[in-house]
Amino acid sequence: MPLSLLPLLCLILSGCGLLRPQVVDIDRAALSDGLGFRTDGRGQLAQLGYHVTPSETPVAVRAAMDRLHPGNPYTDAQVETRGPRLLYKLTRIVDGLEIASIFQSDGTLVSEELEIPEDQVPASVRETIAERISNAALPRYDEVRDGLGEVRAYHVRLRLKTHRYKLVLSREGTMLQALLEIPAAVEVPVAPPTS
Repeated sequence: MPLSLLPLLCLILSGCGLLRPQVVDIDRAALSDGLGFRTDGRGQLAQLGYHVTPSETPVAVRAAMDRLHPGNPYTDAQVETRGPRLLYKLTRIVDGLEIASIFQSDGTLVSEELEIPEDQVPASVRETIAERISNAALPRYDEVRDGLGEVRAYHVRLRLKTHRYKLVLSREGTMLQALLEIPAAVEVPVAPPTS
């Protein structure tokens, strides 16, 4: 199904009833360092996220991340919506691997994506990738855990020619979803900047 990005971006940035105004600060999202969104199979908005500074996340979120994964400074912070829920994502490098944790505003862990070395990826997941995609640039593997720490899936990020993909596989190696990651620029009219 072809997806027209312009109407979708207009819907995202104007709110248009898809996102409740109290959930997402559209002005803040439009002026952030980065804006991302995901659509479902019908082209409907499923998730919206934007970059913030770590200090813009609730104190409870930062405290929970520091308890779970103490150490290095944050490398990224985002506000995300999933349906009507407003969530916060903090990312840091621990032992050379990226950890991205998603929390509710009270610090309750929702899920995590933990980068893992290839030798820790189940053989079933590696075999599915090898069978389906043999000529991809070195893939990156993430273990996806729920808020209780149980592994729910694996994300495999790879590049084929000029396209970037995120593949979602079950623990048994079944392909659940393939997502094409499309870099985009969003231009939003604003007042001229002042120094």
